Amino acid sequence: YNNDLHLYINANKHSFIGYGSEFRPIHTIEPLLLHHRSWPSLLVQLQQGSKWPLTNLSELDRKSKNTEFISRGNHKSAVTHHAILKDIISKEVSQGWMIPVPLHYINDIPNSEIAPVGIDHKQFKLHPDGTKTPKYRLTHDQTFEASIGCSVNHRTLREQLDPLFYGGCLSRTIHYIMSLRARHPTTKILVGKSDFKSAYRRITLNGDTAARCTMMCEQYGLLSLRLTFGGSPCSNEWCVF
Repeated sequence: YNNDLHLYINANKHSFIGYGSEFRPIHTIEPLLLHHRSWPSLLVQLQQGSKWPLTNLSELDRKSKNTEFISRGNHKSAVTHHAILKDIISKEVSQGWMIPVPLHYINDIPNSEIAPVGIDHKQFKLHPDGTKTPKYRLTHDQTFEASIGCSVNHRTLREQLDPLFYGGCLSRTIHYIMSLRARHPTTKILVGKSDFKSAYRRITLNGDTAARCTMMCEQYGLLSLRLTFGGSPCSNEWCVF
């Protein structure tokens, strides 16, 4: 495929790596969503994957930045929790959310950009008996800068992204509860919460964008095929979904 990730994805568009593979066919959902303001953007996601508007990075700077990050390695938290990092990546590869290639081969892939990863364990998983254990999550630091070039997040053209609707959800919910309490001082207020399981991983990245969301582990470079935990445009793209 001439090292072109976009061509590779299109050649396998009917598999789980294809654009929109997590969604029902377009002809099925279009009558339902046709008049929604975000339908044109969602249609692009389903047909072409999530495409991030970025300023250009020269080939020389891109390759120099990748070489520097390969030499530097991942963040200290990922080095400390290396076994957890390998376990997380192994699951993502087996689910078709990443494509592993030899690390030395990354610069040959058009638009590929490495960024270091870390392991976040600020959250806890609660068990039925009341005990809790650390909950680890892979974070992709696409803001971190090399000595040359510029990171993906800092090159993002935010004015070209869809509006970020849901960032204030918690604040709006609290204000609504206060309003209800003022009007109904003795009535019980019930709140329901629904979680879209692995919602970020339901949206496939466009081939060029996926190449720009590369991470590393040992001798492998890993091309991320789904929204990353660390990409600045991801929250806006998720709002479309």
